[in-house]
Amino acid sequence: MPDYPALVRFLLSPFLENPGGLRIDCESSLGRSRVLIRVAFDAHDKNRVSGRNGRNIQAILTVLQAVAQTVGQVVHLDIYIPPEDTNVPSGTSKVDGSEDSQPRQSNPEKPLLRKRS
Repeated sequence: MPDYPALVRFLLSPFLENPGGLRIDCESSLGRSRVLIRVAFDAHDKNRVSGRNGRNIQAILTVLQAVAQTVGQVVHLDIYIPPEDTNVPSGTSKVDGSEDSQPRQSNPEKPLLRKRS
């Protein structure tokens, strides 16, 4: 079996401000055909690790999948990033910054278009 934790550490460390804060856990299934890799690092490094449009993390996942495929395994990468602000309870932040708990509703009616003369 490949040394997945060492490979993940090698691939992720250049993107981390504090490589010592990287935590890696690796589990394989009973048949050893599936491998689950859990990774945790500081929240302020998440943008550097993910890269523009997720390119960095996608490249890392591609390398891991290629290595796993050579030995007949399937690899899953699970990334945990702790919240930056510990005063905000988890699961309450929204992407749009709104604080209401009501879902947004779209307007089903389309505006009428006028022809220009």
